[in-house]
Amino acid sequence: FISRSFFPPLVISPWCDTLRVHFLFIFEAIEAMSTAAAAAHAALAADLGTLLDSGKEADVVFRVGEEEISAHRWLLAARSPVFEALFAEQWSDAAGGGAIPIEGTAPAAFKQLLRGAYTGCYDDGALAAMADHLFEAAGKFGMLALQVEARRQMVASLNAAKVCDYFALGHAHE
Repeated sequence: FISRSFFPPLVISPWCDTLRVHFLFIFEAIEAMSTAAAAAHAALAADLGTLLDSGKEADVVFRVGEEEISAHRWLLAARSPVFEALFAEQWSDAAGGGAIPIEGTAPAAFKQLLRGAYTGCYDDGALAAMADHLFEAAGKFGMLALQVEARRQMVASLNAAKVCDYFALGHAHE
């Protein structure tokens, strides 16, 4: 129990003191849970980013331009309905060791698309540098969260030099 003298003089009844103490404890408990959840999310994102970077246990290879990029079917299928359908369709070809070709997407944009699928984050400056490419790739692979984030970045960086390109890109993705 906390003494009435602990509270400022604006509190006028014992009932208010009790409510204030309960609210303080509830607020502190929610804040602690929120901090713990954020730390757990950050650790999970870091672990999945390490898994992507290492290629350990990867079971699919994409050929993007001249690069081969390894990934994990289970994660991509869970994150994208387009990848899920692609893996169902190409299971026998890819299982035989063939790389799945990805056309119309730059390797750097595809790598950031995968990083977003694995971690929900992107390399520093990547979203700003290639927002239009990520917007297009996210639409192609059904990754709505990345498409929304790329669109926000495009709007934030809109200028006279980019307006025609962004208009054409938006028109193509109506």
